[in-house]
Order: sequence, then structure tokens, then C-alpha cells
Amino acid sequence: MKMFKGMLLALIPATLLAVYFFREKAVLLILVSVGVAVGSEALFQFLFKRKYTIKDGSAMVTGYASGLVRFSIHSFVCHCSIGCRGDRCR
Repeated sequence: MKMFKGMLLALIPATLLAVYFFREKAVLLILVSVGVAVGSEALFQFLFKRKYTIKDGSAMVTGYASGLVRFSIHSFVCHCSIGCRGDRCR
């Protein structure tokens, strides 16, 4: 449990930069990623009648990191592509 809290703390600088550069799109993508990760973990634990482990933070870290990676890859690929104008990528 302590490890996941440390991971969330380590992702704060990347989140702040993403929000600074990309505003509400970054916030929305991170929130959706975390929501889907936590929701899907809860759903599958319910369907397979397993013990709920949502409080440990693993799904939250997975969704958080996934949101940041997806957004950074999209932004990098979009701005570095040949023939791609910036207004079409956003």
C-alpha cells in the first residue's frame, strides 16, 4: 500500500506539466483512465467473486500512469509526424 502511494506521489510532477501544457484535455484523460481502471477492477472482482482490492491503489496507479502515457505518446507522435498540422492533432 505504501508503494502505490509513493508511485502516485512520483507521478505528480508529470501530471502538473501535462495540465500546464494541455489543460483540460490532460485532466479529462487522466480521470477517465483512472475511472476505467478502477471500475473494471471492481467489475471483474465482482463477477469472479473475488475479494475487493480497490483500496490498495494498484488500479489507480495503473489508470493514472496509463492516462499520462497515452496522452504523452499522442502528443509526441502528433507533433513529430511529417505533414501533420498542429491544429488537426488537438
